Amino acid sequence: MKSYKLETYRHYIEMAHAQHMKSWRLVILGITLLGVLVLVEALFFYELTPWPRFVSGIITFILIHLAALIFFIAYYTVRRKVYDTVLIPSVYQSIVAARLQGTPTFTHKPKADRETFRAFGLFNRSANITHRFSLKTQTEDDIDYTVYASRFLISTGQHSHVDYEGPYLIVENVVQTPEPVLYQLRSRGKPSVKGMRFKAEPTPGKLTLYVPKDTTPTVGMVRVLNEVEDFLAKEPPHAFYLAIKGHDMHIAVQCRKRMFRPITLTDQTLQELFGDIAALEIIISGVVAIVADREKVA
Repeated sequence: MKSYKLETYRHYIEMAHAQHMKSWRLVILGITLLGVLVLVEALFFYELTPWPRFVSGIITFILIHLAALIFFIAYYTVRRKVYDTVLIPSVYQSIVAARLQGTPTFTHKPKADRETFRAFGLFNRSANITHRFSLKTQTEDDIDYTVYASRFLISTGQHSHVDYEGPYLIVENVVQTPEPVLYQLRSRGKPSVKGMRFKAEPTPGKLTLYVPKDTTPTVGMVRVLNEVEDFLAKEPPHAFYLAIKGHDMHIAVQCRKRMFRPITLTDQTLQELFGDIAALEIIISGVVAIVADREKVA
């Protein structure tokens, strides 16, 4: 069964890859033929060329290498696009079809609503935010969520670095009794919200609770911290960030260091992709259940 599933996905990917490479092949072929014609002219029609023979050799060398460079750039670009637009939606579709749920809503390179992301302050507010794709679907227990393959890039003049790259999850309207302020649980880094200053509350575990300065953590916040800490201890993720504001929550989590990266499709990598998606949904369901439980006892 696994091999059949692998071959099905591989067939989809190969067809999409060939389709996207068609226009690039024409460009590459044209440049290569031009290089060959320059070389042929220099070798057999030397008296007609307006420049020395070695110049024709240099031109041919440049054109052939340019064609090779374009090929590798196109191959990588198309490979990522096919991964994002074919493999990811197909895997999610097979998951929800097995549950008899609705069709996921997929968007390639959606426009980033920067203010929404910056309002929750999980990453540097000056970062440039881009998304390779977004996909709106449901967990097994029917919790609606949107997953983004996000990149937060900080540029400072001549230098730049990635603040975060990986899955970014938005779960809306799940907090029935919201806390009066934004608060965060995170395994590293600090909140970054314009006009707000935060303080870290001492915690015994790996997660740190951040609340606005001059704010005392509520019993509910501490309970969420402790229970999320215990929940994540079963399968510790590489990195975890949670912001809760009003009725919504934002979660950035890397179950493994490299998630949603273009891969060579094998039984193992396909199984890892299914496992990553399952792990994300387990975290969503677990955190939502913890927050709901906090409300029952608050």
